[in-house]
Amino acid sequence: FGLGMVTLLTPCVLPVLPLTVAFFVKQSEQGRSPLVAAGIYCGCIVIVFTLFGLITSLALGEQGAQIISTNAWVNIAIGVLFFVFALSFFGMFELRMPTFLSSWISRKQMNAQQQGKGYATALLSGGSFAVISFSCTGPIAATLLAGVATGFGGGEGMGMWVPTLAMLVFALGLAAPIFLMGQFPHLLKRLPKSGGWMNALKVVFAFIEVAIAIRYFSWAEIAFTEETIPTWISRDLVDAVWIACAVGAGLYLLGTFRMPHDHEKTEQIGVLRMLIAVAFLAFGAYLIPGLVNGKPMGLLDGFLPPRQVHASSGGNG
Repeated sequence: FGLGMVTLLTPCVLPVLPLTVAFFVKQSEQGRSPLVAAGIYCGCIVIVFTLFGLITSLALGEQGAQIISTNAWVNIAIGVLFFVFALSFFGMFELRMPTFLSSWISRKQMNAQQQGKGYATALLSGGSFAVISFSCTGPIAATLLAGVATGFGGGEGMGMWVPTLAMLVFALGLAAPIFLMGQFPHLLKRLPKSGGWMNALKVVFAFIEVAIAIRYFSWAEIAFTEETIPTWISRDLVDAVWIACAVGAGLYLLGTFRMPHDHEKTEQIGVLRMLIAVAFLAFGAYLIPGLVNGKPMGLLDGFLPPRQVHASSGGNG
């Protein structure tokens, strides 16, 4: 739900919100219920994303987590996918839905609007929103989907349907603020204004995507070699990449370097941005003892690949 609300602040979504709220206001002026129009619009968003989760649940089945965690090719595919998403968020290229699909939805939307079909326009507008915002929502939703599929799938009963439930909750987090603004348009004034901070959010997500990608590559090596400890993409290498990503995100937020989409120069750093930067730098510092002397990392050891443990000569193991 939190990731859904964060997605609302990305460059593909936030600039569209004023137009969306204006559409709800226009429906109200034409005598149509903004409650119904917003419900149809947001319901379409929820259905689109939930379908992705449902397809994942049906494709993986009850043994989904085991298949993903033990299949080398699946781990490589997920790692490559995350790396491509990271390059997109870094600004190397932009991911888009197929042109024919977005054009078809836009034509249907315009025809419904010209014919005065307000609720039909709301339905098509919700679908258009889900398609057009794919370049920002897609990578975040895919990260969440892969995480829940590998972490919670494969159990009895509800386990198979966790990806569906996760995408439903993600979509609700994305759609709920839009629904509220449809009923109370003045809430739009409380949203932060568009600016360079939106691209900063994408770059931070890019660093996170790189960190997740190297993790899946390491598990792919374990699956290929059938060894318990990876050699090429070892735990030390994964720790080093995670430290580099954490430090890189922190330094970027502090304005140390810029990315291709950064059109505005960072002249002043806000309090929230500073706190997030410090959190990333602190996380990188927290990982250093694990890289240097193999210190246990708590819950992270369950997510990261296993490391080689050496017995000490002092007799304490």
